[in-house]
Amino acid sequence: MQTLNGGQGDVTTFSWTDLTTSPDIIARQAIYKLWGETRDMAPLASLTNLSGSRGKFGGKRSIKTKKPVWGVGDYFKETSEVFANFTQTVSTWDTSIDLGHYDAGGNTVDNSFVKGDLIQLVDTAGLLNDDGITTDETGFIWAVCRIDSVGASGVYDVIVLNQSMAAADSTKTNAFLPATTIVYKISSATDYDAEARKWLGLKPEMMSNVMQRARDTIGQGDWAMSEHFVVDMTLEHQTRHAFNLFATKQNLQLYGNQLAKSSASGSQDYGTSGGYEYFYNGFGHTMSSANVTNGLIASANYAGINVVSSSTTFTAAVIEAWVEKLIKKGSKTKVIVGSPTNIKAIYNVYRAYIAIQRENVKGLMGLDADLFKLNTIDLPFGSIQLLVDYSIGSMTKHIAGNQGGGLSVDTTEWVMAVDVTQIAKIALEVNGQSQMPHVRDIAKINNDSITKVEIDATDTLAVGDPETGGFLALS
Repeated sequence: MQTLNGGQGDVTTFSWTDLTTSPDIIARQAIYKLWGETRDMAPLASLTNLSGSRGKFGGKRSIKTKKPVWGVGDYFKETSEVFANFTQTVSTWDTSIDLGHYDAGGNTVDNSFVKGDLIQLVDTAGLLNDDGITTDETGFIWAVCRIDSVGASGVYDVIVLNQSMAAADSTKTNAFLPATTIVYKISSATDYDAEARKWLGLKPEMMSNVMQRARDTIGQGDWAMSEHFVVDMTLEHQTRHAFNLFATKQNLQLYGNQLAKSSASGSQDYGTSGGYEYFYNGFGHTMSSANVTNGLIASANYAGINVVSSSTTFTAAVIEAWVEKLIKKGSKTKVIVGSPTNIKAIYNVYRAYIAIQRENVKGLMGLDADLFKLNTIDLPFGSIQLLVDYSIGSMTKHIAGNQGGGLSVDTTEWVMAVDVTQIAKIALEVNGQSQMPHVRDIAKINNDSITKVEIDATDTLAVGDPETGGFLALS
């Protein structure tokens, strides 16, 4: 039990938010009660705080740093790109080509190729030109090659094993265009008795967020409480209501905080924690000195799957095109969060011709309690679960699409997808205690007659891979 005034007299106890145990043995039932009671007014905050016991973060709840850092994405890429100085020697096209994986200074740009790698080059725009005069609709230009050697200035020389043109066509005008050519790494064919290959010592991109301390104070005067009231005026009752407000504010921050920021040297020590838009970058921020000055962008290379549709209504085609890309990474079940109006619009798309099940997400979240039962829609490549959030109402957001089309819009017609296996709230550990949201007593000062408590939290949001979530908006 945790007393409200540090043991000064016989006062009400408030054990349901007691999180003073060891940071590695936090009472799970306290977390369930804390966020279970606020899941209706702060559903995204509740979902986020209850997640994290499985998946990317494996139940880690607290850490001794104000700026936690973790690796993101796949350490090794299965595709690469050819660069602007990609060259093709026409006379030797069917024997070798130069990938041009180096910059203007002769420095290697992509060092993940070694001798013996098998690759496939596909120009997604170039069409075969069999006669050198007209372009025939006969397919893309492609070639399967084996890395033969690394020449001067990091140039990769390859041997062409198979190609989309016959040998007789090698002197024609077919060519790979650097802007539209993708290199797929398909396997390796090493010499049978060769020595071991070099190790691929690739470091993942590191992602971080900043701890933020949030505090609200509730008080009750002894003289004010000397009268009898018909309604419940106890400090515990007021604190429960105050926590609802605290949770709602934390819920809205998860939608609205686009940047993370630490205080500058020599200034007051504080931090602001980035919300989901910080990771998904639905606003379309770019990495620049101005952004770094005002706050941090989560990643220059990773963002959410953000789609702005030219449609004015949610349709099956619009929803499924977005979800199909979301499902590629992380869990095959995504939680779609939105206002009542937008979630109802998605629900209405499917309810006429597909069976919608009401299922619990506790299996994904590693929970023992039945806290979230959501309408679940099974699609060909995965499932979506619909979570209504009344707190965002008709919130307007600026969404910039990054999946083609280049559309951006200021709209109230948007929803957000999260992957509960990739999200967590991580708290700061202070004096051996986790600073997850909790209630603590405040000592009386100068012999005043007010009993005060505060709701206190120092934590931050962590998203394992931004490409597992994102925004969908209508234009």
